[in-house]
Amino acid sequence: MDNKIVSDHMNISVKKGAIFLVLVFVAVGFYVYSVKNMNANPPKIVSILTASDLQLSAADGIKNGMEEAGFREGKEVIYEIRNPKGDKELVAKMARDIINSRPDVIVPISTTAAVAIRDANNIAQLPVVFVDVGNLKQLGIVDVKKPGGSMTGLTSNSLAMGGKRVEMLKEAVPWAQNFAVVFNPNSVNYEDIRKVYDDAAKMLGMKITPYNASSEAELKTALDRIAKDQPDGFLTIPDMITSEYATTIVKVLTEAKIPSIDFNTEKGAKEGYLIMLGVTRFSMGKEGARLIIKALKGEKLGDVPIEYAVGPTIEINLKTAEAIGVELPDSVLNKAAVIYK
Repeated sequence: MDNKIVSDHMNISVKKGAIFLVLVFVAVGFYVYSVKNMNANPPKIVSILTASDLQLSAADGIKNGMEEAGFREGKEVIYEIRNPKGDKELVAKMARDIINSRPDVIVPISTTAAVAIRDANNIAQLPVVFVDVGNLKQLGIVDVKKPGGSMTGLTSNSLAMGGKRVEMLKEAVPWAQNFAVVFNPNSVNYEDIRKVYDDAAKMLGMKITPYNASSEAELKTALDRIAKDQPDGFLTIPDMITSEYATTIVKVLTEAKIPSIDFNTEKGAKEGYLIMLGVTRFSMGKEGARLIIKALKGEKLGDVPIEYAVGPTIEINLKTAEAIGVELPDSVLNKAAVIYK
């Protein structure tokens, strides 16, 4: 074979080999760059702890608010949601598990969940943004403008709204002299809630008749007593017991023709209570997203003021009013954002 032809073939092979190597180096370089770039901005981990199913709508609100701010689930942020479904011991265990996993931000929803996280986070001091906490006293927070430590959040101020519910039900049934309330003695808010309701009733020249229940069986016993005692009205408290068994409570109250007011926007008047006065958890979650973003950006949460949820809203069920034989005054009807007929 002609030497020139052989030489040309060798040159072509060398060039192809060189091109192949260049392509390999380019591909490897692009892969390494992509991996490094991906690792440089991994999704942030937001760990959410509820107390029961009741707070899941607040978690949805958080996701919605974060999405609107550009934090897409699975892209910029990953949510880890733990729900103990009302098991108080499991709340504490889940809180410890969250601290051990060391997420970027921890979001307890409810006073119960926030207290568990505070206790578990005592040493680690990971950033915490609570949502739907009604009792700041239980968290040891004195100054809402500068909460200190590694925690801030959004409060529903549900303790103060307890007094407003007493006032609203009294306005709805002006002749009332005593209201029944089912309290959960195992609640972290037990003493404070009792005081708020008692003080509000005294201001109106009334009294609160307490009935304790921390389980379904105890609740049914309390409801039997309430139906027999025939109080002038019934108020719920922000607690899993009254939330979980709303249908059972409403049935007893309606049959006994006892006017009622609930705190739970997810159930409340829709479920059959006469009146609902409260703040929607979805909106609280959405508002809380702004504080979560501050935490993700590295702000010192102990210096971030605690915010109060916007609200409350009032809803009325006129079918219930008719069923129990109560005619609501215009002063109450005019305050309602929603009326179920």
